[in-house]
Amino acid sequence: MKSTDKKIEKYNSVFPKAFLIFLLIGFVSSCDHDTEPEDPNLIDRFGPFEVVQDFEASTDVADFSSGGSVVFTAQFNKNINWVITITGNTSGAVKRIEGFNRIINAENARWNGTTTDLPFFKNEMCSVEITIPEEPDYMDTAEIEVIGTRTYEGSLVTDWENGLNPGFTVFVQSGLDMRFDTINDPTGAEGGVFYEMSGEVTFADDLGNVAMPKDAFTDPDFSLSLVPDIVYFNVFAKKGQDAAEDIVVFQFMEDDNGNGTYDPNADDLYEYVIQDLTLDWEQYSVPYTDMVLSNDGGGGQRNPDRLTRIVVLPIGLGVRFEGFFDYLIFTEGAPLQP
Repeated sequence: MKSTDKKIEKYNSVFPKAFLIFLLIGFVSSCDHDTEPEDPNLIDRFGPFEVVQDFEASTDVADFSSGGSVVFTAQFNKNINWVITITGNTSGAVKRIEGFNRIINAENARWNGTTTDLPFFKNEMCSVEITIPEEPDYMDTAEIEVIGTRTYEGSLVTDWENGLNPGFTVFVQSGLDMRFDTINDPTGAEGGVFYEMSGEVTFADDLGNVAMPKDAFTDPDFSLSLVPDIVYFNVFAKKGQDAAEDIVVFQFMEDDNGNGTYDPNADDLYEYVIQDLTLDWEQYSVPYTDMVLSNDGGGGQRNPDRLTRIVVLPIGLGVRFEGFFDYLIFTEGAPLQP
């Protein structure tokens, strides 16, 4: 036999074995890949939906005032999108918790009293509903009674719950249907009381004002950081049905010279203007560094720790203004998280 024939015979005898080994390696690799957890499960894609464990709440009475929480649990036979909606029966507050899981537990469905859609939750009965968008026939429910609302960290200016703070002063222009007063209503942004400023003044831009000196703030230990970058002012506001104008100015007066009061010749004044109020409660938050310098008598150096007075001025521009305000509070590090 020629040498070339021997080489071909040797090659032919080796090739089938090598080819089989190659196929085997590919098959094993393919099998390993199919078992990797990131691959979609066929049941998740095509299998019928089944409830393995019914939806439940860990308690039907919740006290969030001391850091309590409610855990929701359920289990399905496959990963699926789910939505838990909690609605305050009195306030109308809404909290939504959403996920894509097979198991619902403390890791993905814990409620600590926070709110998705304002207002805040009150001490009230709440209706809980779980739905699955892909399974319109599935729904389960629960009820939770809130007996203690969430406590928010911050330096509180006022929440109006006890009316106008002693020491606050109100000036109201002479105009049509003027109203500067508190309103008792469970649909307030926070608590059951909020403040209304409304009316129409034809001879001036402003309807009046509410002046709030620091020593009359609700928080008796009110103090702010020396660092303006981490200080945030927060307020909740909305307009009335008949409002033709919706501009409100918040003025922040500092006592830079330390004489105990605001002096335009020696102190700074900063402003925050809110416009385009909506008919629903919305949160407005502004860093101290973003407030507009309106008077630089104190040199224009932002000193939140020297804040001495806040003045709220609704602007009518000769047309009707209807504005409602609630829960003025300063936070540090981030805006208030309802």
